Amino acid sequence: MLAIISELLFHWVERTAGQYLNRANNSRPAWGTQWDQAGQAQKASAKLGSDASAKAKLRAQVDSVSTFAELLQPLEQGDGVQLTPARFIELYRGMPPFLRSRIIDPSDLADLTRNDDWVRTHIQRRGSDGYCLFLDPNDTVLRQIVMNGNVLEASANYAVTSNGTLADNPKFSGKIFTANRFFNLYDQLPDSSRQKVFNDENIILALPKPVVAVGLYTMFQENDYGLIGFGSNPPSGPVVTTYPVLSGDVTTIYNILSAGVADSLTSAQISKDMQIQDPEAE
Repeated sequence: MLAIISELLFHWVERTAGQYLNRANNSRPAWGTQWDQAGQAQKASAKLGSDASAKAKLRAQVDSVSTFAELLQPLEQGDGVQLTPARFIELYRGMPPFLRSRIIDPSDLADLTRNDDWVRTHIQRRGSDGYCLFLDPNDTVLRQIVMNGNVLEASANYAVTSNGTLADNPKFSGKIFTANRFFNLYDQLPDSSRQKVFNDENIILALPKPVVAVGLYTMFQENDYGLIGFGSNPPSGPVVTTYPVLSGDVTTIYNILSAGVADSLTSAQISKDMQIQDPEAE
C-alpha cells in the first residue's frame, strides 16, 4: 500500500514539474545562452577597455610629438587624429621656414586664425602623406590640404644629430666623400647657389667639429627632398648631422664629386652645371 502511495506521489510531482517547465520554456534562455551572454559581456568590456587604453596612448603620443612626421608614424592607414588649432600651429612653426610653405602658405594659415571658425583639425594618414581637414564648430570643412610625406620627413631630418658614422647609415651607402672635397665644391658656388642648398650659412658654422666626411642621399623625384649628412668626429665620439636638400641638387653635387673634377672647375662652370633648383618655382 505504501509503495502504491509513493508511486502516485512521485508521478504527481513529475507531472507538476513537467507542466511548470512547459509553461516557462518560452521565457527560459536556451541551453548555454547564459554562459555565452556572460562571455560576450566580458569580451565587450575588455574591448572597450582596450579601445580606451589605445585612445589614451594615442592622445599621449599626439601631445608629446614635435613633428608632423612623428604624429603620423603610429597611425594605421586611414586612421586619424584631432588637433586643436594651437597644437597644429605649434607643430607648423616647428618646421624649418623654407619647408612650411610646402605644407600650407603662412598667409593662408593666418587667414584661418583671424576668426573663431577654425576649431579643430583632423589629420588622416594616407600612405606616407597626411590628409588634413580644417573644421568649424559644425564640422564644415574650411580648408583641406595634403601634407606631403617627403616634406614631413625632410622636416623631421632637419638639423638632426645622431651618434655614429655615415657608414652606419645605409642611405649614404656608396655616396660618401671627404669633407675637404665637398667644401671645395661648395665654396666655389656663388652666394645665391649656396643659399639654395643651405638657406642659412649658420648651418655650416653650427656643425660639430671637425667635419671629416659628407654623405649624399637622393630621391627618385628631383623636387623631393634628399639628404646631405655631415660626419663629424668631436672628442665625445663620431656623430652625423643631417639636412634636407632638393634631390635634384643632391644628385648634381654627387655627379660632380664622383667625376673627380671639382678641383678644376671654375665657379661659373660649377654653378651652371648644378642648375640649383628653387622649390618655390616648382
